[in-house]
Amino acid sequence: MGKYILDFYSAKEQISIEVDGEHHYSEKKFAADIERTNYINGFGISVLRFSNKEIQENFSGVCQFIDEYITNKRLKNKAIDNRSPVNRY
Repeated sequence: MGKYILDFYSAKEQISIEVDGEHHYSEKKFAADIERTNYINGFGISVLRFSNKEIQENFSGVCQFIDEYITNKRLKNKAIDNRSPVNRY
């Protein structure tokens, strides 16, 4: 995405899933991650971040969170579309 390589990306859902190792928790890397997230958000893409530890220890919970996030995003977008005057007639 532009100057960044995304770990996982869904064009359909407009989300990026980033998997962060321990090196992401230094102050310098944390600031770089914020800049990266803001850059990616500028394309209308949501960024979901998970640590390696979260994925290793709670993979099903991470998957459930991603599924719920996508479901909620779809519902929100559908509600916005239904308010559009174009879709009322």
